[in-house]
Amino acid sequence: MTLRYRKRSQGRISKFSVDSSVGNGRILFSISLLILILTAAFGNGFVRADLDVGIVATRTVNVNIKLVFIGISESDVDVQYMSWSENLPKTINTQVIIGGKDTGVTSNVRYYYSFVQDGFKEKLISFLGSVAETGTLRNPAFTYYEREGKSLIQKYLNVSSTHYDANRVETWLRQNGEGFGGLLPDGWTLVFMYLPELPSATYESMRKYRTQDSTKNTTDVHPHYYSTVAVDEDLEYRLRYRQFMTAYGNRGRLWFVDLSAGPSFWSWRETLPLQVALEDQKIRLGSTYGRNWLTEYLADYAWGAVMNFVIPFPVYYPSYTTRYNIVVNILDDRTDAERKNTPIERTVNETKIREAFSELAPYAKTDVQILVRKTEDLPALRRIVRDNFEKLEDATFQGSIDVIDLRPVYYYIQNNLASFVSPVKKDETEFTIPVFAFVFSEKSFFSYSYKWDRASRDPERPSLLGIALGDIVLISINQWYFTRGDEVGQKGKGIGLSQTIIHETGHMIGLMHPHQYDDLGDFSYSAMGYFTNDYGFGQSDKDFLRHAHADQVILQTATNLQKAKMKLESRVESNEVKASIVRLVDRLKLAESECDKLNYTEAVARALEAKQTSLDILSQAEKLPEATAPLKEQIQTFIPIAFVVGITVGVCVALVIVKATSRRKHTANPHIF
Repeated sequence: MTLRYRKRSQGRISKFSVDSSVGNGRILFSISLLILILTAAFGNGFVRADLDVGIVATRTVNVNIKLVFIGISESDVDVQYMSWSENLPKTINTQVIIGGKDTGVTSNVRYYYSFVQDGFKEKLISFLGSVAETGTLRNPAFTYYEREGKSLIQKYLNVSSTHYDANRVETWLRQNGEGFGGLLPDGWTLVFMYLPELPSATYESMRKYRTQDSTKNTTDVHPHYYSTVAVDEDLEYRLRYRQFMTAYGNRGRLWFVDLSAGPSFWSWRETLPLQVALEDQKIRLGSTYGRNWLTEYLADYAWGAVMNFVIPFPVYYPSYTTRYNIVVNILDDRTDAERKNTPIERTVNETKIREAFSELAPYAKTDVQILVRKTEDLPALRRIVRDNFEKLEDATFQGSIDVIDLRPVYYYIQNNLASFVSPVKKDETEFTIPVFAFVFSEKSFFSYSYKWDRASRDPERPSLLGIALGDIVLISINQWYFTRGDEVGQKGKGIGLSQTIIHETGHMIGLMHPHQYDDLGDFSYSAMGYFTNDYGFGQSDKDFLRHAHADQVILQTATNLQKAKMKLESRVESNEVKASIVRLVDRLKLAESECDKLNYTEAVARALEAKQTSLDILSQAEKLPEATAPLKEQIQTFIPIAFVVGITVGVCVALVIVKATSRRKHTANPHIF
């Protein structure tokens, strides 16, 4: 028998045909299947208390930053506007730069403001006057062109300027911090100075320089700077032009910038003096526009400093380990004469590398292995190098280059890594960092090409010295670097490998550049910078890595604790385990307290103790016998099952009644269809 009925669907009439006897069976089967599914779902939901649930712990930390303004009037700055999250970072979720992995840590930043009285400013200016050195130096920020044959060659002007020793200024600010309410004991202090009373570049002198004939080799500009000394500790070369900084710090939790200093060749636009910018843009301080302009200007400098030093992001995930194993393969591709002139042993200092990382992470052992091999003993690798070498002289668009394409070399080493370093580990017992330092002949360097461009150059670093690729480090240096001093009045001096090895290995374990978010961050003490060529790690490097490791262990411990609590829900109660949990919570609080006080090394130690306790608790919980389900749980389990069974019985009874009724109607009137 066929039943026909109509169903309105999306504005159209559709016909459905179902055989009643078969239909009732299908309906009953469908309901039964649904009941089985619901029963399984309810049973799993109410009976199982030990589901394998993924738990992700997160952590929120408070960060304190003091902004000190010297020579800037509070009436010219809108502090409330500066504190807006668009101007200064307030809540920051720390993520890995390469890969974007979330570390699980969120920082809430609190800012404190200090506008210093004129008396302190006068005291600072007096100190600067006592350490000032004035002279005429070649300054790469000021250039002119000189004709040589048919070409115009860019050269540096000799500029009269005043210099202050950056280390002495940083030390003075730390020792005289009471003048601005003291350094923050549990945070960073960032100092912004505006001192146009010092010998400084003026708008008129800068405008005159910018508009003069490009072949004129004199200027009236007299800027001031902060100077440092950068010496290669392998081959004793003194890097030039390190007298031209406008900021410095990071030996402790203090960094300063002089907004009236410069400009510096390292970042010309970033270091245009404030007094020049104010007059050039005709800013009237005290007006509404001028107040907003200066507030935004200061906030931009502060934003960069906060992200560079206080809350830096990791380049790669900074995995905690108890041992760093730095394996340096030096691959010497020079001629025999070059090897004799500069023995490779003089160009690298194993002790210096080990000391840098031992100080950075004192709770981890650092091993350094240096293996020296000649490329002629590795014919396959040498062929890769030769096949990817390019030398051009005065190419119209490329210029002169002498490079080896890095990517094919990387491809070869990556696929043959086990023949150089084995095993490679990255866990809590060992973090292996494979370093491959190529030493090329003459002026050859690696180049990481981009489209047609094969090289980029600056005054002291002609091409790619090193790159951290996540799995390995690749470094290139050459004989010209080893003998760099011969060309610039430093006979017998050069640049070795140690600093670049420290720098690139720092990236591999997570450290970023101090100039990642603002070029001025490179004016600081750090092996991760370029400008100062340091061999030790700065305060921001130490804080970041130690804090990251403490956070990792704390989060792992919190995850273990939650897993243990879930497991204990279905186990017999144990007073011993309860006492262990209390001790664990106390140890976690102690680790977090050490973090709040910026005692990160101690925080790592306390977090490790807590983690071991959490593992013990998990082990104890696993050994406890299963508990009998309590009455409440039995009731919770019974109610949904009884509900489903009741519905099933009701539906079955209803179907029987419907079927019986249908038969009677069919007998009374067999012609109905």
